[in-house]
Amino acid sequence: MLFSAACAPRSTRARWTAPSTPTVRTAPFARLDAIGAGAWALVSTPLGGDRTTFANGGIIAGRTGVVVIEGFYRDAGAAWLAQQARELTGRWPTHVVLTHYYVDHASGVSAYADHVVRPTLHVTAPTRIDLGDRVVTLDPVHGHTSSDLIVHDQDAAITFSGDLVWNGMFPNYVDAQPIALHAQVDRLVSMVSKRQLLVPGHGAVKSTPCVNHRDPLLKQRVRDAAEAEERRF
Repeated sequence: MLFSAACAPRSTRARWTAPSTPTVRTAPFARLDAIGAGAWALVSTPLGGDRTTFANGGIIAGRTGVVVIEGFYRDAGAAWLAQQARELTGRWPTHVVLTHYYVDHASGVSAYADHVVRPTLHVTAPTRIDLGDRVVTLDPVHGHTSSDLIVHDQDAAITFSGDLVWNGMFPNYVDAQPIALHAQVDRLVSMVSKRQLLVPGHGAVKSTPCVNHRDPLLKQRVRDAAEAEERRF
């Protein structure tokens, strides 16, 4: 689906990842947007042809540690985000979170293993990460895959959804469980306030009221899945 989107007109491709918050760093494959105090979203721009990162990710920094989200498609993507974390916060990442196991989110994770600092890796367990002056919580769910993680910084009103939410594009349904996926996104939206910023797995940062999971096409997939389940019994 992402590859077919690369055939869209240039103006359409530009709108797909258009920034809604200030951009502080750019690269051929992504940009880094400031989304709050000590928080940045890496928004990948793969439709230009460079798929070093491919998926979105980010940085959440506190007084005693730095969380980075996603390992990306290539080592160079994770290395770039780690370097941005060091330049912006003065620290190499102390925690790495993978929202799920797909190659565009996880393949480059080894690049975070600096020769001095080896960050803690978080992949599936419910976790509370204390960064001294802020707390990041990891909420394990399923829907896009059998093991998804949602990353919350409630005090800063920021959520990283992984591929539970895609902005402006129909999601990858290869391993999806449509009924569970729809329910989890409903739950995600209900948990956060109207002021919450959401960093989707792909596409630009958005406010949660704009989440388009209720798109008629997605609803139809849920109905199809429910009917298929009924036919089994």
